[in-house]
Amino acid sequence: MTIQPSRQLQPFCLLLLFHFFSLGMLAQNPIPAADLQKDVQILKETLEALQPALHKYNTPEEMDGHFKQLEERLSVDQDQATAYGNISLFTAKVQCGHTYGNYWNQGPDLRAIFKDKADKVPFTFRIIDKKLILFQNLSEQKELQAGDEIVGINNHSGAEVIEKLFPYMKSDGANDGQRFFRMQVFGYDNYEAFDIYFPLAFELGESISLTLKGYETGKEKKTTVQLITRQERYDRLQKRYGKQIESYDDYWDFEVLNPEVAKLTIGTFVTWKMTLKWRAFLKQAFQTLKDKNIPNLILDIRGNAGGDSAVQAELYKYLTQKKSHRGPYQQTLRNNKIPPHLLPYLSTWSKKIQDVSNRTKPLDNGFYTFKKGGLIDETISPKAKTYRGKVYLIADASNSSGTYFLINYLKDNQLATVVGQTSGGNQQGITGGQILYLTLPHSKVEVDIPLIGYYPSSPKPNQGIEPNIYIQPSVQALVEGRDLEIEHIMQLIGGAAKPSSKTD
Repeated sequence: MTIQPSRQLQPFCLLLLFHFFSLGMLAQNPIPAADLQKDVQILKETLEALQPALHKYNTPEEMDGHFKQLEERLSVDQDQATAYGNISLFTAKVQCGHTYGNYWNQGPDLRAIFKDKADKVPFTFRIIDKKLILFQNLSEQKELQAGDEIVGINNHSGAEVIEKLFPYMKSDGANDGQRFFRMQVFGYDNYEAFDIYFPLAFELGESISLTLKGYETGKEKKTTVQLITRQERYDRLQKRYGKQIESYDDYWDFEVLNPEVAKLTIGTFVTWKMTLKWRAFLKQAFQTLKDKNIPNLILDIRGNAGGDSAVQAELYKYLTQKKSHRGPYQQTLRNNKIPPHLLPYLSTWSKKIQDVSNRTKPLDNGFYTFKKGGLIDETISPKAKTYRGKVYLIADASNSSGTYFLINYLKDNQLATVVGQTSGGNQQGITGGQILYLTLPHSKVEVDIPLIGYYPSSPKPNQGIEPNIYIQPSVQALVEGRDLEIEHIMQLIGGAAKPSSKTD
């Protein structure tokens, strides 16, 4: 599946005075409800005409109910950020991981709020056992320690914070692990879901009060921390915790751990933002494996939500050790031509997708597929450059697009032992391939709409892919800086007794 780049907007540079004037204008000039209702109608018509998964996880009656809820939420005058939040609540109900108000693709006013407003929490956190666990303290309050459970923010319990933010999180089908993963704050991304939706869901001032359960003592402690900008948080991360991710190239790494094991880390397939010559990088890595005769490879794709499917295809060439099967997946389109009256609101990287009627044929269910390659059902044979050692693939709930298909292929064909947590994505299929960017004319909110479904030919469960060996994250490992997945794999390689795990 090819997921092409988001509509990348060039970095903007505004004078400080203009920046604050812009943010002020958002609050002072609410969008009339009548105009927002027009946006709802355009969104509804576009999704019904083009989104193939609109009724995959919702009946037509359920989707009509969701549209009516959106109409109600947008039935009063509101500023652009509030409208964005209400539209996000709606798009999450579609249950398609590629259908959402893409943070990267919003106009400058929204991006200024998401990225530059001082409403970001001064710490990073993980969600373990549905609890908010503080990881890196970036505030001035030294009493915050790694492993502390955040049991309250202002007058809301930690559970209430999770419950209120959960409906904003996008996922494929009923994959709740994907939603929990997206809710975490790592601190080095330009946009993170918690940063965006937390200020929309809760009324905030310049600071927040925290109630924590101490990791070491188990005792309750309270403090107040100042909210900061995303850049301030990142700068503090660099200063207090060492080098962080600075570019997309930093997501790739290869190292020989010892004569028996090498580790290849691929944290993104977003090759269009990389300067790294990734094909040459892979070639050199696998040549090193061959030259040094290293019998075990750890392929770490944690945190990788996908991107360019060419990476996935290239990895198949190196990892297919025996004749293997990919598919069957039916490529599915809701329509083979974009309705002309919607074109003024839509853009994408290729106008060819506007009308593919000469390249498609109807399916029995009223949808369309491509005449050539519409059914992905292929056998892949080993190549001369194939790695012949043992492969361990580390996966997690972020793996929801191209990385989902990589996990599925390697596990189904027993080409790798998958270690980690349940993947993102969904065994019932993923919708992506070609993305349209819908800009609603009155709110100016942009919504990504994928056009091509990749759906299995036989019934599958409504969930991600279970690993061969499930590793339960723990607060203790987080605090101690231990990598439980790597530890487990090294024990397997060394022949030591395996720790308890959930297996297939």
